[in-house]
Amino acid sequence: ATTGSTEGFVSSGAWSARSWVFECSSSESAQTATTALIAYYRNNGFTTVSAPPAPAGATAVLRDQPGDARLHAEYVSDATVVMVEVSGTTVADAQTGLSTIYKAVSPRLPSTFAVA
Repeated sequence: ATTGSTEGFVSSGAWSARSWVFECSSSESAQTATTALIAYYRNNGFTTVSAPPAPAGATAVLRDQPGDARLHAEYVSDATVVMVEVSGTTVADAQTGLSTIYKAVSPRLPSTFAVA
């Protein structure tokens, strides 16, 4: 990555979230970074899940442990990587958090973002 930023979001309910947006030197390096992030999560107990609404091309992975459901979703827009992490007490809480975050920030995300 060449530049980036982190935002923190906290819900008053049963989930919390963080997001990262960072620029890579090319779209190829952004895709390589995203592929490596997903592989890292899978190697650490996460499984691929469907987590609508999601941007086109997004990959979401979930690790569900008692009292801590952690959902990561990543996608690439040109040379930009967008990453969202949501923690909830249940899978439903984490999915609600991801949906809420995507809908709230979609106007500020890269142009290829489209809420399903």
